[in-house]
Amino acid sequence: MQYQQGPGFGDLLTPRVLAVVGTLVGLFVLQSAAGGELPMLSLQPVGVGFQPWQPFTYTLSQPDAVSAIVDWVVLIFLLESGWAALGTRTFWLATAATWALSTLAVVGAGAVWPEHGLVPISGTSWWFGAILVFWGVRHRGRVVRLMFAIELRAEVAVLLFGALDLARLLYFRDLASAHLFFAYLAAFSVLLLDEDSWRRWKLRRRRKEIEKQLSRLTVIEGGKSGERPRRSDPSDRVN
Repeated sequence: MQYQQGPGFGDLLTPRVLAVVGTLVGLFVLQSAAGGELPMLSLQPVGVGFQPWQPFTYTLSQPDAVSAIVDWVVLIFLLESGWAALGTRTFWLATAATWALSTLAVVGAGAVWPEHGLVPISGTSWWFGAILVFWGVRHRGRVVRLMFAIELRAEVAVLLFGALDLARLLYFRDLASAHLFFAYLAAFSVLLLDEDSWRRWKLRRRRKEIEKQLSRLTVIEGGKSGERPRRSDPSDRVN
């Protein structure tokens, strides 16, 4: 089976990837200078430490240096592929929508399930699954190598990743695992409701409105049947 060889590590270090990862590194340096982990920036359940700014800061916060480095390395391997699959504008819109939907879902879950959210949510792990969905859905049919040995189609690899997220949720039953699965589902939802789908929906709606307006019109035939129409008087004026 033929498959396309992926880019080398140097090809992944594009200026835009370096800009994103460099920003995360800079924020972690500032966090470390401020005393290390800042729980106030991590996302916590409603009623158990939740603050209004946490949905906007938890992605930029890291629990420790090891987690931060792992996140940066994974982003280097994934970011450029997902970015190129969607294009800059769609990529960031899809990322923002995925963040909003998954964050809203996990905050709602934490409000009714606070006892399972003792570990604050932080880092960019939720973004990994979303980027994989972006890439896999846009490259359906392409064959990839999983763990350098197992050949799978891109869409199958994405479904397998989602199954692992679901298994983790069922095993740990905590909000951090739920957040990863919510982000995975949100990424699929975003792609199903992309700009083209939205445009098609608006066109279908507009067509129905036009058909409804046309159905209200009544055609009135003038003159008697079979009678030739009279030539109008040139002196007639239309007011």
